[in-house]
Amino acid sequence: ARFARHPALQARLRGATQISPTVTTAPVRLARRVAAQDGALLAGDASGFLDPFTGEGISMALHSGRLAANATAEFLAGRLGQDRTAEVYRRSLGRAVKRSYRIARLARTLIAAPAWVQSFSAAPLPWLGGWLLKETRWRPAPIPESS
Repeated sequence: ARFARHPALQARLRGATQISPTVTTAPVRLARRVAAQDGALLAGDASGFLDPFTGEGISMALHSGRLAANATAEFLAGRLGQDRTAEVYRRSLGRAVKRSYRIARLARTLIAAPAWVQSFSAAPLPWLGGWLLKETRWRPAPIPESS
C-alpha cells in the first residue's frame, strides 16, 4: 500500500529480492533502567533504552519527559510526597513502555534468527509490519492520580 503511493519507488523495486542476510544496527540490549535515582526522575535513554530500529528513541524521550513533568507538578502542588512521586512516575512509565519493549524484543529475536526463520517470518510482513508499527508506538498515559 505504501509503494502504491510512490510510483517511482514501486517501479524501481518491482521484482526486487533480498540478496544478503538481514543485518542490524548493533548487538544492543534493551534496558529498562530505574525511573528515579537519588531523588531525580529519569527520562529518555536514562529511563530505558529501546532498540534504535524501532524509531522510538525521540518519542520515548518526549513521552517520558511529559510523564515526569506530570508527576513533578503533582509533587510541587503538594499532592504527592517525594517517594510517592517517584512511584507514580515509575508505574506510569512502566505502563507506557511495556508493550513497546515486548515487541522490540520479539523483533530483535527475529532479526538475530537464522535466515530460514527470517524468510518464514517475512511471509506475513505486509500485515505484520503495520501491526509492529502500531504496537511499538506509545499510547497516551493518564495523568498521575494524587493520593
